[in-house]
Amino acid sequence: LGFIPSDSDPCLFIHQELPIMVLNYCDDQIWLCPENAMIEDYVGKLKDLGYDLTLEDEGDIFGFLGINFDRPDNGSKITLTQTGLIKKIINYTGMQKATPRDTPAAQEPLGSDKDGDPFDEEWSYRSCVGMMLYLSSNTRPDIQYAVHSVARHSHNPKKSHGQAIKRIIRY
Repeated sequence: LGFIPSDSDPCLFIHQELPIMVLNYCDDQIWLCPENAMIEDYVGKLKDLGYDLTLEDEGDIFGFLGINFDRPDNGSKITLTQTGLIKKIINYTGMQKATPRDTPAAQEPLGSDKDGDPFDEEWSYRSCVGMMLYLSSNTRPDIQYAVHSVARHSHNPKKSHGQAIKRIIRY
């Protein structure tokens, strides 16, 4: 359809003649163009070719992938947040009414707990760890150590490891 990959990033496709670009990230895309009608036209052309695409207006580009950028007018520091992902993790684990904690981890290191009770929550340990890894690497470095600690036990989580995840969420 006239797009070529950028030399600097093979996930960025630039149209050879028109002012339109597409940035791919896993199963998401950002379409950039001065005219929304042109974006809708090209998405329609891709659908006609058999691609399963849904065009959603996600607001400004800064909210892409769930990271919100707050840039105050006074020129002070930019704040990044992922409140949507935090709410998703809380809802995923059913911890909407949990009691807050002051720290994301206990003072003693999280061990393997070989003889401990098996993990028995209704939610997936690995999925929760994945969401927390994304959160900790983008906007919440304060939980990075605790998340790394629970991630080490993804192959054989025990009840104690689930409790450690819950503590991070309470924090």
